[in-house]
Amino acid sequence: MTNEKYNPIPKRRFRFPGESLSLKISEIIDETQEWVVLLALVWLVAVTEFLRAYTPSRPHPWFWITAALGTTLWCAVKIYQTRQQVRRFRLGMTGERYVGRLLEDQLIPHGYHVFHDVQGRIGNIDHLVIGPSGVFTIETKTRSKRQSDQKVSYDGTKVLVDGFEPDRDPISQALMQKQWVGEQMNPVLGKLIPIQPVVVYPEWFVSPGPSGAKVWVLNEKWVASSVRKHAITLSPDEISALVAFMKSRTLPVD
Repeated sequence: MTNEKYNPIPKRRFRFPGESLSLKISEIIDETQEWVVLLALVWLVAVTEFLRAYTPSRPHPWFWITAALGTTLWCAVKIYQTRQQVRRFRLGMTGERYVGRLLEDQLIPHGYHVFHDVQGRIGNIDHLVIGPSGVFTIETKTRSKRQSDQKVSYDGTKVLVDGFEPDRDPISQALMQKQWVGEQMNPVLGKLIPIQPVVVYPEWFVSPGPSGAKVWVLNEKWVASSVRKHAITLSPDEISALVAFMKSRTLPVD
């Protein structure tokens, strides 16, 4: 018997909704603090040189004052850009957590399993659902609004948000997620698994896309019901095998 202490917390855990964005926000804040320290150091040197200007040595502090002014301008631009970036990440994180909670509340009681922030070579998948009606990859697209009547339209191939195409095509992204999940999961059951990619725009009015579209584009209010209404395609044993696979590949805690 050993008296050595150990950490009783399991070394593996599930990721929470929006975890990747939360980590990015922390990294940005840490980087911003470095800029502030740099700015403080440059101004400290500049002020010191000005004070020394009144000693008999009469130094020339203009170089450091110019450097301080240039650093101030640079830091001001970077801080503005960082604020904009953090605002976008926080908006996305809020949306992922909102949709993630709805999925858990509305699907888990019906025999579904929900995983969040699944990491892969294509980036992260916001939510992955496994249940009787198959596997669903869910990408949350949280967008700010200027007025309540703005909407998302979808014709089966292209998404328009308030009449404009998004910078990153969500349909292509969703299809890549489906392909990657299939590559990972198909060998588990030894067959092609039915995988439905979904794009969710929380709190936006989404005009219904055509039936049979490869990707669902929905408002958050319709995701859980659409998943549950889908045809049953997985047996309890197949669900258990896929869930065990997902639990085995969750990232260890650092």
